[in-house]
Parts: sequence; structure tokens; C-alpha cells
Amino acid sequence: VGDICDTALLDQAFSGAEHVYHLAARADIVPSIQEPAEYFRSNVDGTFAVLQAAKKANVKRFVYAASSSCYGIPDAYPTPETADIRPEYPYALTKRMGEELVLHWAQVYRLPALALRFFNVYGPNEYHKESMQSVVAKSYPKAAKGDVVTLFRSHRPDYADGGQLRDFVYVKDCVRVVMWLLSRPNVSGLFNVGTGKARSFADLVRAVFAACGQEPAIQFVDTPIEIREKYQYYTQARMDRLHEAGYTIPFTSLEDGVRDYVVNYL
Repeated sequence: VGDICDTALLDQAFSGAEHVYHLAARADIVPSIQEPAEYFRSNVDGTFAVLQAAKKANVKRFVYAASSSCYGIPDAYPTPETADIRPEYPYALTKRMGEELVLHWAQVYRLPALALRFFNVYGPNEYHKESMQSVVAKSYPKAAKGDVVTLFRSHRPDYADGGQLRDFVYVKDCVRVVMWLLSRPNVSGLFNVGTGKARSFADLVRAVFAACGQEPAIQFVDTPIEIREKYQYYTQARMDRLHEAGYTIPFTSLEDGVRDYVVNYL
């Protein structure tokens, strides 16, 4: 636990390590607009510090948690890794810069690296993320009591309230993907990590209520003005690259993932 730019701490942490999983980042969208310098320090300078420490420790494999946010509002659905990059917020920009740093560093220093563009991850052990926890974690306390859960209202005529779509992926599936990739040292590069199937926020919250044994009660509030103009209404990963690498393990359905999370963890 400490500052990601503390090189002495990183050297100590990486001593004897064979694999490094770089999952640390500032991830709040609105604060990144208000204080971009802090995000560049953590997500770009911090990634550089981690790469330096990994090189000194002679690690065998490096995994970087990239983000689907770098696609912005993409030009293709489902979105392949080759889609245009259109970051809409400083957070997304810094995650894209970290990704580029990792992949180019891997070329220069021959460090086998994986950059994984995670889509909307939910699941156990996200509690430290506070306001950036998944909608599952944030809606559970109210859903468990049968109280009203709020979602963003749609500000587009082609989407119903709560009908905004995301590729929600269970964290256990993310771990399976990472471990599968690490077991194949000849596989490296950039991969989407989603389910390849978009679902609505309303579907997600209804699944939370169902897992709690409660009838759904949902109300809608306006999307904050700071993010309304650039708010994404549809994300969905194209998973061809991972499948072509040989990954065949099925992804957990939204309902099964939410039920496991709620019943066994929340």
C-alpha cells in the first residue's frame, strides 16, 4: 500500500516476482475533468514507474488493465480493438496513454506484455472504489430492502430510460481470461475483455432485485450535466481476437453473475 510513483516501494514489491498485474488507476470521470494533473500522475507517470520496476526485477510477463473508455463513442458495434480511439475524458486519455506506454515499452525491452481493455467489470472486492463501484454494489443496499434504486434518465429519443447499454463482465471471468493468457507465453498484445453481449442498466438492476428476492423499484434522474454530452449509450466488445487466440471458456450470464455476487458476497 502506498504511492504508485514510489520507486523504492515498487522495487520491494516486485522483488522475486515473475508476473506483474498492473491494475492500479484513478478511475473517476468527473474528478478527472476537474483535476486532470492528478490523473496523469497516477495513470501515466505511475505506469512508467511500474514498468521501470518490472524491468529491474526481470519479470517474465506484464499485464496492464487498459480500459474500453478509450473508445469513447465508437464507430463500430461491437467494437474491435482496431476501432478509432476517441477518449472523451482525461481519465480515458490517461488510460490510453498508459496502454500505449506499456505496448511500446514491451517492444523496446522485449517484455512480453498484455494490455487488456476491460469493459464494465463488476464483482467481489471492488469496495475500495467508493463512488466508482459497479451499479450492482451501489444498488444492492437499497434493493435488499426493497427500496427505490435510481438510474440515469435517457436524454436520447432512441433509448428508453435505463435502456443505456453496457458490456457488463463479471470479475471472475476477467480473472479466467488473465490466467488463461498467462498460461500461454506466446500470446501477447492487446485484447478486449467483455462478454460480447450488451445489456441495459435496467436489466442489471432488475437482476439485483431478483437476487435479493425483491420486486424491482426503479426511478430515473437526469444524467449529470458535466458528462451528459459525452455520455456513452452503447458499449459492446468484439471478442474475435481473444477467441482467435484460442479462448473458448463461456462468459457468465448477467443474471448468473449478479446472483453469485449478491448471494455469496454482498
